[in-house]
Amino acid sequence: MKRIALSVRASGLIGVLCLATLPMRAAEPLVADKPILIPGAKGGFDFLEVDAARRRLLASHAGNGTLDVFDLDTGELIKLIGTGKAQDAAVDGLAGKYYVGVSREKIVAVVDGKTLEKTGEIKIPGPSDAIVFDPKNRCLYVDNDDGTSVFVIDMKTEKIAATVKIPESPEYAVYDQAGDRIFQNIKSSDQVLVIDPASNTVRDRWPTDPALKPHGLAFDAASKRLFVAGNNGKLAVMDSENGKVIKTVDIAA
Repeated sequence: MKRIALSVRASGLIGVLCLATLPMRAAEPLVADKPILIPGAKGGFDFLEVDAARRRLLASHAGNGTLDVFDLDTGELIKLIGTGKAQDAAVDGLAGKYYVGVSREKIVAVVDGKTLEKTGEIKIPGPSDAIVFDPKNRCLYVDNDDGTSVFVIDMKTEKIAATVKIPESPEYAVYDQAGDRIFQNIKSSDQVLVIDPASNTVRDRWPTDPALKPHGLAFDAASKRLFVAGNNGKLAVMDSENGKVIKTVDIAA
């Protein structure tokens, strides 16, 4: 499963960047493709998720109160699904479902991946932000937006099974399938936490300095590298085995 950790702040517009073969322009490996217009849409987006099996892009359209589903191959809008203020989505391939963290309404919306209909909702104690699904224990990990908790929902029962206590203000999370670990950005303390899904506890705390107030987070399983984007214009490249920062790259603030 591939997570695209981007925040899109355009109104009614998804801008697509496609990888291109540009041998004479190595400094520009990304070029803008034709934008996808969403008729009648309003407000901004938050996180994006890819359903690789069904070749879909899931865009959490917070300002519009919808999960927007696009065909990755044609770039066409498939459907806007009414969910409430959607912040992030996760794919459960085995159950054929999408889970959508909805902040204002304090729920996780359950969407049938085949019919693209909302089939249920799970109440949570506070507003959500990023979410991540662990297919091994079949639990959904839901960040309490700007809070000090990660809510662990057992999706077999659709009930909260545990709460992981964390420092204030979680921002983004990714799942390491091979290591069965969750990496969690904490913007208030400039850290990446390593959460153990077997015990639902924090196993390690790694400083991200010089990447401060970390927001974007990506994980490359092949190289065992974490890429942590700080709000101060620094990208920290970290060894996911020991948390050591091995390189820093300047990015846009």
